[in-house]
Amino acid sequence: MMTKQHYQQFATALSQISNEEERENIISFLLPVFNQDNSRFSEGVFKEWIRREVEGEDLKGLRSQASKKY
Repeated sequence: MMTKQHYQQFATALSQISNEEERENIISFLLPVFNQDNSRFSEGVFKEWIRREVEGEDLKGLRSQASKKY
């Protein structure tokens, strides 16, 4: 089972994909895998992490949400 750190690493890596359509396709592919792997996985937190990374926004507060979810 993956941990929140693994999901955060995936989110950070995915945020580096500049083509938004390609990024969304990969995210859509991975979400069922992550949900199957960990019942506490939160798609909302994961997608928000990626959005903030892409926009260059602060991740503060999101880390605490993530720790409650995964």
